[in-house]
Amino acid sequence: MGVDAQNTLMTLAGRFIADVEATTPLRPTCSVGPDGEIPASVARFSHKWFKTDDGETVKAMLVIGSSFQGETLWQVQFDEHRFDDVLVALADEWSEAVMEALIDTVGVEAARTWPKCPVHDHAMDPKAEGGRAWWICRDDQSVRVPIGELTTQ
Repeated sequence: MGVDAQNTLMTLAGRFIADVEATTPLRPTCSVGPDGEIPASVARFSHKWFKTDDGETVKAMLVIGSSFQGETLWQVQFDEHRFDDVLVALADEWSEAVMEALIDTVGVEAARTWPKCPVHDHAMDPKAEGGRAWWICRDDQSVRVPIGELTTQ
């Protein structure tokens, strides 16, 4: 049985966007749709392709104002049992777009440390572990926050 890839992907993207909004002044938006249905008229964006277990191709696109000027195309297998991997793939890819936007709006230091570790003065990395998607400290793997649950630090 396949998943409703568009709605699931939008929900997962919303968790990443919640972290951006909780910890930065950025207010990104996301569009999700079958390949070719997301308007190419959006000038600046980062997007990721997903292929569902039944072969459906879906694209998720993150838009952050006009400060991100890159485009990256990665294809990830969208397995209904591994949503944590999909969320980590989004977070890994879209973090770069957030950092670029932070450099333009807040400064290099904010970008260097996003998302900021609650214990150390550096960024955390997305990782799937134990069936969940986490932001995990680079120095101490026991320091972690579920993606979608960051708060102002």
